[in-house]
Amino acid sequence: MSRCISVMSINPDAAKAVEEVCAKIDAEVELPKALLFFSNKEIFAEAARMLREKYPSTVTMGSTTYMNMIEGKMSHAGLSVMALFSGVEISCGYLEEINRHPMNYVKRVTDALNALESTQDTICVEFTPAFIIAEEFVLDTFYEALKGTNVGVIGGSTGGKFGDKETMVSLNGEVYKDATVFMFIRNLKGKIALYRENIYKLTDKQLVVTDVDISERKVYEFNDRPALQVMEEIFHANDDDIAKKLEGHPIGRLEGNDVLITDVNTINDDGSFTYLARVYNMTKVSILELDNLKKVFERTTNDCRKLIKSPEFALVINCAGRTKTFEEMGVVDDFADRMTERFPTFVTLSGFGEQLNEFHFNKTMVLAMFE
Repeated sequence: MSRCISVMSINPDAAKAVEEVCAKIDAEVELPKALLFFSNKEIFAEAARMLREKYPSTVTMGSTTYMNMIEGKMSHAGLSVMALFSGVEISCGYLEEINRHPMNYVKRVTDALNALESTQDTICVEFTPAFIIAEEFVLDTFYEALKGTNVGVIGGSTGGKFGDKETMVSLNGEVYKDATVFMFIRNLKGKIALYRENIYKLTDKQLVVTDVDISERKVYEFNDRPALQVMEEIFHANDDDIAKKLEGHPIGRLEGNDVLITDVNTINDDGSFTYLARVYNMTKVSILELDNLKKVFERTTNDCRKLIKSPEFALVINCAGRTKTFEEMGVVDDFADRMTERFPTFVTLSGFGEQLNEFHFNKTMVLAMFE
């Protein structure tokens, strides 16, 4: 029997997609301990309900996604599932009031953690609805609950079609638009390694953020000058074409040796920018540009081999913005092939944000690899 499998249906009908996926899961000898699943928004709620009805004793957790991807398959519609059968210990929960007071529910995290026999070789996987400015509050809650442990956090903001402002998550058949769902996975067979890939590089265009509204993720000024004016001068643009000029040039918040990427969500009438992650006052940022993708992919492969030489399976969270960029460049197949070469079994969430430990960012890929 397989320890973990990933299966996918490209059928746009929820019932048929679930039927196809479950037929492959049922071919295994045992019932799965956990299912991680992703689908387009149109079939998500029904798929979540049907998976729970089919496997009532299994922890089922999912998110809407921009694209489904497993080894050898990609689709914008349909359902992808990773089924975990053995060699893992699972517990789960959810947080409410996530854009205001998720800390009120921190005990749900500690209770789920304490349900495990040990925290060794354990990670917390979380999915958070996008666009409600909740990710940093959620990460603060996990940080408070997990401090003093060796448990890493990896997660994604939910995905969907570009232009959608409503995304969803699910836990055990229940669907939420304003809650974070989480699952602790303890690997009983070896290590778990977390990794972050950055396809952008620094430029000499570096700025200091001098006026922000942190809670709204708005930047009003760079270098004590209006944000829009600064960007238009850098890119030799005007109000009509600045949005196009900014495509492919997110900013990177410089934190020591870390580059934390975020992209513009909206250009506001007052000349400020609303970003998809927090940018703090008096921090240094760099305008970024695309790096050499071949070299980045090779570096990722080599780095991952150093962490776990032969991972058995992986959870991939690849930003929807990256996925769309790969599609526009015609290299999404190359990316998928490299993932397939590296991981014998994997499933992908393509969402509008990525989280790793205490950091939330965008235009990034994060991985959890299981030995």
